[in-house]
Amino acid sequence: TLGAAEREGGYPSALRAFEASGESLPAAQAWRAHLELAECAKRGAALPQVKYHLAQALLAQPCTVQVWLESCRTLDELGELEEC
Repeated sequence: TLGAAEREGGYPSALRAFEASGESLPAAQAWRAHLELAECAKRGAALPQVKYHLAQALLAQPCTVQVWLESCRTLDELGELEEC
């Protein structure tokens, strides 16, 4: 899982685990993975990656309220609410 990979090696490890899952990750779950990667990147202070993964989650599920709420909450925590 991404959480286990992050515990082992931070955001880069979680990203590698996500990329390794490749096509095996159902499209319906990709947005959740991107939200989780955004959180990993936030903990690693990688703002451009946070924004990238939030954008990918929103592209994957633009009508899902949870994606918007999580994205705006994360950006607010980072002082980047105007991005929302």
